[in-house]
Amino acid sequence: MLMSLVTIFDIAFFNYFGISVTKYASAAQRSTVDLLRILSVWIFSVIFGLEEFNALQIPGFIVLAAGFAIYNEMVSIPFA
Repeated sequence: MLMSLVTIFDIAFFNYFGISVTKYASAAQRSTVDLLRILSVWIFSVIFGLEEFNALQIPGFIVLAAGFAIYNEMVSIPFA
């Protein structure tokens, strides 16, 4: 029950701030905020024992972050 309430609060909190960021900035910056949400949820889960740490998740997150950056044209690939 407690984790359900925490999840509801987390989703509401990040959606509110995501909409605020998009309103005053850009969708690319909102994607950056979403990356931070993913990272914070993962760190929270590992710290509180909801998930077991797996070192392969770190390079996976890096690939995810690189994909966000390329898709939102924050990083340009010279050959593409």
